[in-house]
Parts: sequence; C-alpha cells; structure tokens
Amino acid sequence: MLTIGLKTDIQSLDVGSPNGVTNANTDWVMYDRLVQIEKDGTITPRLWKEWSHNEDGTEWYITLREGVFFHNGKPFTSESMKVTLERMATDTTLLFHGNWSTLTEVEIIDDLNFTLKYSEPNGNVLNVAQNQAYVA
Repeated sequence: MLTIGLKTDIQSLDVGSPNGVTNANTDWVMYDRLVQIEKDGTITPRLWKEWSHNEDGTEWYITLREGVFFHNGKPFTSESMKVTLERMATDTTLLFHGNWSTLTEVEIIDDLNFTLKYSEPNGNVLNVAQNQAYVA
C-alpha cells in the first residue's frame, strides 16, 4: 500500500491531462518517464532505450526498454505507445495535446521499435518525452 499526504485531492490519473500541480507531482512519483534530461543536459534513457531521427526531424526512430510490464502484467510494447501517443495527438481536450499535435502517425516496426512521424520538423521530441508520464 502507498499512502501519500496531499493538500488537495487528486483529480485524475490520466497522464494526458494531469489537471494541476498536485496531479502532475503525483504522476512523477507513480509513473515512469520516456526519457530523463539530467541537470547537466545529458539525456538518460527510461522507457525509451534508444532514439534517432532523420535529417529534418520529421521522423524519430524509437526503441523501447525490454522487460517492462503494466500493473496488470501486460507487456509495454510499441502498440502501447501508438495508442497513447496517437490519443495525445488527436484528443484536443487533453492538457498535453499541444505537445504532440504535429504527430501524424506512430508506425509500429515490431514490439519494441516504432517510428514517430511528424507533419513538420520537430526538435523538441526528447524534451516533450521527458515531461510525459507513462503508466507502465
């Protein structure tokens, strides 16, 4: 059991719309990040193990960390990322929609590899990925 004392109630556990500082701070404790940017600017892999991009930054190639499972025992896969990120990109009611709004497609290569396709060059992917909590 996990007990947390907060000044206000948690309004949502939806990582797409944390709905305030209390929820965002709780997300940092409960969920993992896709990547982590350290104080010195280096980027540490978290759920995203490796990444690269094409010359103009319209396609990002992502490899997931192996051996990650959701609380229900189901594996964390490229399909999981596709469902989550395409929801972020298309659901304009989500707080984090703007972070992913130029994402046009998540193309699955295999269980651990996928490509993010953007409508325009995107050099902010890793910064956005650091701020994106993920339930895994």
